[in-house]
Amino acid sequence: MTRYALPQHVFVCRSHEHIVFLDLKQDRYLALDAAKAGGLATLVQGWPSQAADNGAQGAAEAANAEAVAQFLIKRGLLTADGTAGKDATPVRIDPPTAERVPDGLGSNLSIGAGILGNFLSATLFAAIQFRLRSLENVVRRVRCRNDAKRSTQASVDFSRLESLLAAFARLRPFLFTSRNACLFESFALLEFLSRYGIYPAWVFGVQTRPFAAHCWLQVDGVVLNDTVEHVSGYTPIMVV
Repeated sequence: MTRYALPQHVFVCRSHEHIVFLDLKQDRYLALDAAKAGGLATLVQGWPSQAADNGAQGAAEAANAEAVAQFLIKRGLLTADGTAGKDATPVRIDPPTAERVPDGLGSNLSIGAGILGNFLSATLFAAIQFRLRSLENVVRRVRCRNDAKRSTQASVDFSRLESLLAAFARLRPFLFTSRNACLFESFALLEFLSRYGIYPAWVFGVQTRPFAAHCWLQVDGVVLNDTVEHVSGYTPIMVV
């Protein structure tokens, strides 16, 4: 019988032999050995375990599950308040199958005043948000907007989308670099596209060999600011 749940600001997934937590409130990750935490499947609805986690050591892990749960509660990663929590079922999103990363941006690319203004306002807005607000608040705002807008959003015109991505990529080097800045770039691009009524999924992923965290934008199975080969190495932990 389940007894615990995830707080609303916590997300979880399984990456190879580890269970990884994302704590938005603290803006940090925590990884646990999946086999040692396998007993939590009896205590937390939707816990991302596999049959192998409860093999020869299944009884021992079940006996240790309560201690692991208390360890996670102390770190704010589990709650005993079922009314305030959620189950631990990992997020699901279409596997990436295509990408729309502009390659050759010819000198004939025309960027009008409207696109330039939207790029500047989106980038400035992203910088201010990250300076003044926590990641939890930034994500909450995007989630509320996307939930409201996607219900009335028409199908994405990929030809138009590609033009906007090319313009963003052309302008980006003048204000910031994308190297080691996936969080800011993805958020700035998200805000830029929202000015044209396009609301992609903001995907956060992790890998554990070695540990790394990454984020990107995606429409259905199409990656907008990365490559399929790269993002396929990450397990999605949160989709906004």
